Amino acid sequence: WRSGREFFPKTDAGLIRLFVRIPSGVRIDDTAQSMADIQREIRKLIPKEELQFVVENIGTPSSVNQAWVETTAISSSDGEILVQLASEHGPSVGYEEKIREMLREKFPDVQSFFRPADATSQTLASGAPTTFEVRLMGRDVPGNLALAKELKERFAKVPGAVDVTLREVLDQPGYAIRIDRARAGTFGITPQDTANALLAALGSGGSVSPNFWSDPATGASYDVQIIAPPSTLRAVEQLLNLPIRPSTGGGAPVPLRSFATVLEKRSPASVSRTSLQPTYTVVANAAGRDLGSITTDLESIISDLRKKQKPANTIELSGQAALMETAYSELIGGLGLAALLVFL
Repeated sequence: WRSGREFFPKTDAGLIRLFVRIPSGVRIDDTAQSMADIQREIRKLIPKEELQFVVENIGTPSSVNQAWVETTAISSSDGEILVQLASEHGPSVGYEEKIREMLREKFPDVQSFFRPADATSQTLASGAPTTFEVRLMGRDVPGNLALAKELKERFAKVPGAVDVTLREVLDQPGYAIRIDRARAGTFGITPQDTANALLAALGSGGSVSPNFWSDPATGASYDVQIIAPPSTLRAVEQLLNLPIRPSTGGGAPVPLRSFATVLEKRSPASVSRTSLQPTYTVVANAAGRDLGSITTDLESIISDLRKKQKPANTIELSGQAALMETAYSELIGGLGLAALLVFL
């Protein structure tokens, strides 16, 4: 018989925080619809008298606010659902398990994991989004990606390991515009002319050429932005009809399709780095089993994967699991030192 190991008693603050990732590349309004569907199912699982309110945060915050907003969202496909339970409620852990089962059955294409919701859990997580956070770091990007996928697959089979997810989004859909420079040159158009026109059409004119209007009555200056309505650009064919005007020579505008082609591509939505090293991150939580036993199984998998890594590449465990291991080792060392001092 063997007793398990835990780091800190679980607290129930009556707050559930669920991170949701819809398949990459969808519009934010489609993400909102999927989040509404998930919220509707969550409300069916929690009795009305135990539910205080539900809040959805969809998409990424403004880049100006990311220093103050704690989020793991990186695209319009991401969002969080915050569930505040009433003062009299059932165990939050039980509702989390019901939500997991519901997501597996009704939303199999959605990735999700529960984040620390209350202050105690967030402190114990040491900045990690989940109980377990495994980082694969180094310049061998293809090799580390293969190991990260293997780690995710193997760790998901460990009893008690839940919400096992690869944090990075690797398949963000997009388009690559290939310019025939020789043909563009016959129209007097440069790649910079094309880039400016595309940026103005897909973003705003102010990002290419700032425009200001001065109010003669007050003397106040206003920034004028010219934006193409997104609803008018729904197909690649429409983008290829975009007129490109040469910046020199005074030539007539030429459609983009006259000298460029558009190709579909998949690329990472974000690139993670740790101490400048490219990083892939596997996150997971614990449920139904003690934290120490799950950590032991995880460390066994990590030790096996380290043998497959190339030199100068590393695997690092962080989060509450790593903090627990450090605390236990220091505690044992302290007890040993205390015993030694007693007998001296």
